[in-house]
Amino acid sequence: MASQPALSATVSPATAQPARPFRDPNEVAVRRASIRLLREILDFQRRLNQLLERADPEQTYLVEACRRQIRVRRELLRDLPQPIDRDIPEPWLEALGHASKA
Repeated sequence: MASQPALSATVSPATAQPARPFRDPNEVAVRRASIRLLREILDFQRRLNQLLERADPEQTYLVEACRRQIRVRRELLRDLPQPIDRDIPEPWLEALGHASKA
């Protein structure tokens, strides 16, 4: 039997990965803030539901405070910047070791 030379593909890790979309560097912070705000909204909503079940007239200020806090957090959540997904610019692809599209 004739031995055949082992074929070894030399692929660098940088070229093996497909091109990733460009992500805003602040995206992680924005996502964390939105998760925190959503959790706070949920907590206030639970507290509001408990207050409404009791229907205690002396606690109407707490009901209004919960509603106000929910409204404020919804506005903050709405005003967070939205991440933009775009392709990585061509010069950056080459600098990262990705093959050019051409």
